[in-house]
Amino acid sequence: MGKPVGTDLVNEFQSLNDKLFTCSVTSVTEVSVENQPFCIHCNLRFDSSLPLEDVRYLEKEVDKALRDQTRRFASEAIKPILSNSENDKVTRFLQIVQGSNIAPLINILDDDLIDFIRKFLAERGVKTEAAPILRRLKDRFPVVEEEKLESVVQEFRKLLQSAFDEAKKHNPRKKITISLE
Repeated sequence: MGKPVGTDLVNEFQSLNDKLFTCSVTSVTEVSVENQPFCIHCNLRFDSSLPLEDVRYLEKEVDKALRDQTRRFASEAIKPILSNSENDKVTRFLQIVQGSNIAPLINILDDDLIDFIRKFLAERGVKTEAAPILRRLKDRFPVVEEEKLESVVQEFRKLLQSAFDEAKKHNPRKKITISLE
């Protein structure tokens, strides 16, 4: 199913979590703003604010990683086989993925289902590689003008072919699919 997505988010979460702490003060009468502009128990400045922007950014990135992974699950390579399955869990999984409603996924996605998907893909000889092609294309062409359309298409083709070539080197005799990022 390609390389894991969102692995860097663990570090970002930990960094954010390190910024947050619980103060031992349970009553506002235990601190005085008249003597100093910070809590004497935890040293938090009274004019400090929560890192809401960091939380929103992390939430957005987690959602993006989940969408990316869901898109991989929904790939055409596994839809027909999963839809023919007699396994209720697999059928439910397919319905969730096809509807792009990942919230119920937590109720059915377990080690058995993940193993089933991995075995299925291995048996079919399919290897999906994640490639940051769209990100590279966007870096090179942040804005596309009509007269640059052909250049953008050529660059996309070049990046895509390069991703296939690289994946084939590491996975000979396997059918390669590329997950765009």
